[in-house]
Amino acid sequence: MALGHCRRRESCGTSKMNSNGTVHADVDSLIAQHHTRPHASTQASGVFTQRIRATVGTVWELVRRFDNPQIYKTLITSCRMLTAGDLQVGISTRRCRINSEVAGGAESSIERLHTFDEDNHRLGFEVLGGGNRLRNYNSLTTLHADEIDGKPATLVIESYYCDVPDASERRMSTRSHSPTAAARRAARRPS
Repeated sequence: MALGHCRRRESCGTSKMNSNGTVHADVDSLIAQHHTRPHASTQASGVFTQRIRATVGTVWELVRRFDNPQIYKTLITSCRMLTAGDLQVGISTRRCRINSEVAGGAESSIERLHTFDEDNHRLGFEVLGGGNRLRNYNSLTTLHADEIDGKPATLVIESYYCDVPDASERRMSTRSHSPTAAARRAARRPS
């Protein structure tokens, strides 16, 4: 049974029940399983997590939209696909317009899809270029079934790595480019 579809704590093996009876996915295990990737010593990396009071299916409907990331990434103001047709790993490419006031002066980002897994709720992309200063930026977002107050919820995990900027660019935080607001709008939708 795939983690993304785990409904019962016993069959998952990666959930913990806290003192008030709320089941939470074991974040450390999920990070180790899905977000531990080799990268060079000259690269920075990070992992962000967020629990959302919405089902995995509801959150996935937003996150899977490679062509419309601005619906849940507040840093992105618009997006235009540069390739036509269905999503294809290694081919589908988009140009995102970025809120330059937040992103240290960056205005756009050209990104290519590198992971798209409908069954396991995984989406990843790499930055190919554009006006940003993030070199070799690579991001992976995964969704995992969770429970909050006895109701279905979603644990969103996003990891990234990118080259460490040179001294003149260090003032810009790579953290500002991480879309940890993943699917906040999903939490506002009725499940």
